[in-house]
Amino acid sequence: MKQYIGIIIILMLVAGLVAGCNGGSSTPEKTSVLEGSGISTPSDATSAPTGSDSPTPEGFSETASESTPVVSSDTDVTGETPAENPPAQSIPTSPQQTEPVGSTSSTSTPSAGIIEILVTDAPPGYEITSVKVTVLGVEVHQAVAEQAQDQDRDQDGEGDQNKNKNKDKQKSQGNGKGVAGNDESTPTPDDEPSDESDAVVEDNSDDADGNGSWIQLDIEGTFDLLLVQEVSEVLGTDFLDPGKYTQIRMTVDSVIVEYLHGTSSGTQTAEVPSGKLKFVRPFNIESGQTTSLLFDFIADKSINFTGSGKVIFKPVIKLQVSEPVPTLNITTNSLPNGTVAEFYSTSLEAAGGTTPYAWTWSGTLPGGLNLDATTGVISGTPTAAVDYDFTVQVNDSDSQVDTQALSISISAAVSPLEITTTSLLAGKEGIGYSATLAAAGGTTPYAWTWSGTLPGGLNLDTAGVISGTPTAAGSYDFTVQVDDSDSQVDTQALSISISAAVSPLEITTTSLLAGKEGIGYSATLAAAGGTTPYAWTWSGTLPGGLNLDTAGVISGTPTAAGSYDFTVQVDDSDSQVDTQALSISISAAVSPLEITTTSLLAGKEGIGYSATLAAAGGTTPYAWTWSGTLPGGLNLDTAGVISGTPTAAGSYDFTVQVDDNDSQVDTQALNISITE
Repeated sequence: MKQYIGIIIILMLVAGLVAGCNGGSSTPEKTSVLEGSGISTPSDATSAPTGSDSPTPEGFSETASESTPVVSSDTDVTGETPAENPPAQSIPTSPQQTEPVGSTSSTSTPSAGIIEILVTDAPPGYEITSVKVTVLGVEVHQAVAEQAQDQDRDQDGEGDQNKNKNKDKQKSQGNGKGVAGNDESTPTPDDEPSDESDAVVEDNSDDADGNGSWIQLDIEGTFDLLLVQEVSEVLGTDFLDPGKYTQIRMTVDSVIVEYLHGTSSGTQTAEVPSGKLKFVRPFNIESGQTTSLLFDFIADKSINFTGSGKVIFKPVIKLQVSEPVPTLNITTNSLPNGTVAEFYSTSLEAAGGTTPYAWTWSGTLPGGLNLDATTGVISGTPTAAVDYDFTVQVNDSDSQVDTQALSISISAAVSPLEITTTSLLAGKEGIGYSATLAAAGGTTPYAWTWSGTLPGGLNLDTAGVISGTPTAAGSYDFTVQVDDSDSQVDTQALSISISAAVSPLEITTTSLLAGKEGIGYSATLAAAGGTTPYAWTWSGTLPGGLNLDTAGVISGTPTAAGSYDFTVQVDDSDSQVDTQALSISISAAVSPLEITTTSLLAGKEGIGYSATLAAAGGTTPYAWTWSGTLPGGLNLDTAGVISGTPTAAGSYDFTVQVDDNDSQVDTQALNISITE
């Protein structure tokens, strides 16, 4: 399953009831009074199917019934065919209508007989008890993005063409559908759809579609139309990638119709469409959301009995799409600050849900501000400087709600912004320059810019610092501008004079002599260029007992041996500066380093061993190492301890070395004998 997918649900619903299926009872009678006769007759009667088992009304013989003049559903009470036939009933349910009598005779002759005209409403010919529809597959069509829009625009036109074709076909066929014995006008499952159906029967040639691709859903099943009347049943669900889909296809494999006919019952396999049922209806799949497609069967117009005893399933289906509504969410999580007596306006934003939105608030808005319920705009002129906390709420048209805690900080009115720097110090070519501009009033932070001509090599940053190394002598005029955080602005005309260059200042001392502990030390630092006199300083660590004076002399008596790193700096009279990293090594007067261990005890295989090497002289701490072959299992650490458990007997020769803290070194050849 893909990480980001949507869900599609296929549901079935029967909106129209199958005639004769409402609890097994017949349709309630609708009668009209025959003119002048006082006799009622059914007003909605239709032709019965050939071979109907409908009972003959009491007191009538079969012969008498057949000889009675019959007015079919294709004729009116005068016996003439109407100019335009009414639509045929899909499922015939009542006996043939007898011709109405206008009046009864008021005179008689002795030889005359009496004729009595009766009417009746026979029970329905077919009472359907089950319609089991088996769907073997459902597919959806995902068009490429740019072509999908074209298909949407063409949808209405295609639907109109289908409707016009259907109307023309109905007119040419007349109203014989479903009438017994009139097979030439009997409907077929592949007929053009009626105006009430969204389904179109697609032949196999329609499988090739260059505008996207068909996706087979893992949805199939069997459902009974009579059990989903006015309720929806889930046929199945599947997962789809998010996106826009434009069409749906359904494969109806079989339709089994069970019915009662008089006192007998029967089961008939209906003829189904030869191709797939296609529905052109765009819908969207959203990540993690469910889209429902409801196929609403109009059952009484989908099942057709023919005069030849066939049952035709010509589906009349309306497709309803229910897409998820995105969750309503306020996307504004902070608001800009304001200033007393300055107009304030900001818009709240939300996403999802169903527009239009309605905004409200609770808590404390800054005095002078208000929230527009329709637009979500907070606006007005603040009257007091303080921080205000409040909560906004948005309601959409589908009763979704979201809230967000917000705050607005209102600051006091500020004094006018003003640049207080009115002049700048002169500089020298080739010598580093730095000057900081100043301003007062307004609201910090400030942002500085400039226009005109700054000396080459100099620049003004947004913090108001002019810095760099001038590259050419001259007088330079320019204008600086400062902007504060409340959009106040001030400008100031300034100039900088750059004088001709002098030679660069450079420290020429790059190293110093070593010294010894307790012996007087003196060294003089040297520099060139710049403008004398020079002034020397230092940072870091000078040897104890030594000092550097402003004339550049390092002198004194070292008190401790060691290596000392420090940095010296020289400043000339024109503010040129140079630095140099230096070091002084001070050694101590110590005795020579010597290893005093000249032999080692023997050891035994498998028994722990330990011996400590010794040295004298030099400067501690010592560091010990070895070369050659130590007994297996033994090792020498830097503290001079040989330890471990010997793993093999033998005589082992090796050399140890000791280094002291003043870089003195001594070595000693040694041997360890390991016995079994």
